[in-house]
Amino acid sequence: MQDASETRIYRRRRRSSAKLWQLGNLLIARALTRVLGCLFLVSAIGFGLLRGDHLDPPGSQNRSLMGRVAPIFGHSAQTIRISGLKRQSAETVLAALGIEPGSSLFGFDPDVARRLLANIDWVEQASVRTVFPNRLEIDIVEREPFAIWQSNGSYYLIDRTGVGMSAGAASYFGKLPLVSGAGAQTAVYQLVNQLKPHSELLSKVKAAARVGGRRWNLYFESGVKVALPEENVEGALEWIDWVDQRHGLLSKGISSVDLRLADRAVIMPQSPSQGVLKVSERRQ
Repeated sequence: MQDASETRIYRRRRRSSAKLWQLGNLLIARALTRVLGCLFLVSAIGFGLLRGDHLDPPGSQNRSLMGRVAPIFGHSAQTIRISGLKRQSAETVLAALGIEPGSSLFGFDPDVARRLLANIDWVEQASVRTVFPNRLEIDIVEREPFAIWQSNGSYYLIDRTGVGMSAGAASYFGKLPLVSGAGAQTAVYQLVNQLKPHSELLSKVKAAARVGGRRWNLYFESGVKVALPEENVEGALEWIDWVDQRHGLLSKGISSVDLRLADRAVIMPQSPSQGVLKVSERRQ
């Protein structure tokens, strides 16, 4: 029989290393499960925001969830810099993008913004970039007025490529070439380049009309009409410039000069009783 006074010692049993390894794996698995669950939840929320148009792409009215949250994180257009504007307004540029100071930059796509700006009147090129966290920079290259095109009783400012601008033609009358006729808006750049070597002649041109999409009629300040040929326009301009400088042809009381024939110039006087004058059987 065991002595009642005998002291018993109880020791804590140590877990084996295998059981500790299992416990560690269990904790890691639980942590990974929670992380993956959180990522899935965030992805689902983000997908829902995109599908529901709750982000702020260019053109939105900035009333979205991200538009209200963005300032909290500092990713909003607190500073907007627009350069290159001469005739277009900054308000029109921002309205096209659906942006105003303080708008969210979450979901803002510079490439989409550039395409939107390309549709604005006067804009030829645009560069858009965001500077993290809260700056938006827009650089505009505007079209330069080159001529005034008359079409169907209306007047349009056009650039050197023939692209029209909607307003402002009236303020350029007398300062830019006036052209008319189908295709004149795209052909006037070449005509002006052909006239540039003859600065005196160019300064006297009041208007030009494209005929049949093939050639030009020039109208001078003196009231004289000059019919240019389809080919060798440079030669015809050189001849009329030479004759005008030496003999003042464009101020001789004539109504028209026809240069469509390669070997002669046909001149019509202002008075029908004077008949038709032929100048130079060989126009050289």
